[in-house]
Amino acid sequence: MNLRTEAEIMRGWPPDNKTLVTIVCPAYNHEKYIEEAIKGFLIQETNFPFEIIIHDDASADNTPKIIQQYEKQYLKIIRPIYQTENQYSKKIKPWSDIAFPLSRGKYIAICEGDDYWTDPLKLQKQVDFLEKNDQYGLAHGDCNFYFQEKGRWKYRANKNLTNNNIFTNKEEIFYQLIDASYKIRTPTVIFRKELLGKIKPNEITFMMGDTPMWLDFSQHTKFRYFNEVFAVYRIIGESSSRSKNIVKQKRFQLSMAEMRIYYSRKYGYPITPNLKTRYNKALLTYRLFDTGYKELYPLIEPTFYQKLRSQAIKHGLLRQFFLTRYFISKYLRFLKKYLTVSN
Repeated sequence: MNLRTEAEIMRGWPPDNKTLVTIVCPAYNHEKYIEEAIKGFLIQETNFPFEIIIHDDASADNTPKIIQQYEKQYLKIIRPIYQTENQYSKKIKPWSDIAFPLSRGKYIAICEGDDYWTDPLKLQKQVDFLEKNDQYGLAHGDCNFYFQEKGRWKYRANKNLTNNNIFTNKEEIFYQLIDASYKIRTPTVIFRKELLGKIKPNEITFMMGDTPMWLDFSQHTKFRYFNEVFAVYRIIGESSSRSKNIVKQKRFQLSMAEMRIYYSRKYGYPITPNLKTRYNKALLTYRLFDTGYKELYPLIEPTFYQKLRSQAIKHGLLRQFFLTRYFISKYLRFLKKYLTVSN
């Protein structure tokens, strides 16, 4: 890919050179991927100025060196932040709390260091729409999934979701997000920075940072979905949302359910039957691995069987039975799926 020089990128920008879009890129140990992410930013063809803030969270590999190479070539566009100690592990501040206040743009676009943009007109299309439609505060699109370890693609990740539907009020979009039938892929997002000032801080910190923000935004603005592929979302072997460690997997799933209950209550929405089922299942499953876990919320309208199972796990009774039953059912589901694919 032949990249344009900084002067070539800025050639079509207005004389005042006032930043309209800030691209925020959180990175950590992304030496294999960060260059592709940066190139995806630099191929953007816009008639407005944009800046790139790359937040490196004290990577232990060559990620900072690669960022520095591009920083030297694009001094007026790339503004890196190099942490000397990892903020995530120390729970000091999330990258968003560091990078968002430093952004100079009217709009903020997000793309993590292991994802990348594929459409050179992504920003121009989204900004053109938002500039003409004040009632919309967030624009996003479709993406392709790339499973790094398997070398496998899933094209148009949103094709079976409700993203193309037209929602007439904030309640509809909220419930679609809660039930995960409408999904916002982070590397495709751009939003108005002013929305950040409308969010009430949460009393609880959850394991995911993007979905809570979309739920907050849904109560203050409309969303515009572009049925176009804007990016590649890379799925790597180990991350906070996807882990090979089954205990971490189940803890993340429980945190997702807890977050959805919290937000339903935060905005005064009834908890959906689907969410009640999802939460009860996630809590009871996680308790198999961590019997001492103090739940954020008690079981919601549990069935007789769920009550019985909860007490048995709590007191250490039949825990091995439930754990064995869980792994057997998981193996049988895997076997059924494998045989189906083989045939």
